[in-house]
Amino acid sequence: MSKTFVINEIVKLDEDSSFSLVNDSLENKATAVIKDGEVTIYFENGDEKAFGDNTDEMLEYVYGLGLKFIKLMNGNHRWRKYNPNPKSRNIGDCTLRSYCAAFDITWKEAFDIASKIAKQESSMIQYVSDKVLIDHFGCVVDEKYNKKVVKSKDRITVNEFAMSHPYGTYILHVRTHQVTVINGEYWDSWDSGDKKVDTVFLPPTM
Repeated sequence: MSKTFVINEIVKLDEDSSFSLVNDSLENKATAVIKDGEVTIYFENGDEKAFGDNTDEMLEYVYGLGLKFIKLMNGNHRWRKYNPNPKSRNIGDCTLRSYCAAFDITWKEAFDIASKIAKQESSMIQYVSDKVLIDHFGCVVDEKYNKKVVKSKDRITVNEFAMSHPYGTYILHVRTHQVTVINGEYWDSWDSGDKKVDTVFLPPTM
């Protein structure tokens, strides 16, 4: 029988979930994530505190901060359906969709940016995404998620990355695909959550 704890309902530690932690004014202050039977709290400033399976310590810590749990979310539902294509087409334009989501621009603006760089490189827009992200948008590679140093067997999925990154914007390269994660959700026209993350790019504000 799996270990459980009680907030306003019984929560099983073998069921991946996440909660928003809010104050009395319902202002979001942190996110508690249950993953593989262990609890970690992530704060908006980037700090995190891991409790393993010690839920008593975790609850005492959360309540000591004057916070409470709301918005129970199943860990498998981090996908936010998103398609900025003006005609709602799925035409292999995932890089453009990821730019739109990450930088709040239109599909046509993303196309113009990528096509200009592709023309300079005598290439196609889907093959110049690194250059677009780094040279145009000023992104940097997160070395914790760099396919050059992280072995394939150790790479996490898009869904797992979204669960453990409840704050901020990230652009993820996966095999033959690119997707943006914003505040714990991956924005995509289809559910790419099972794809393994190769490389993560951080926008200049991160």
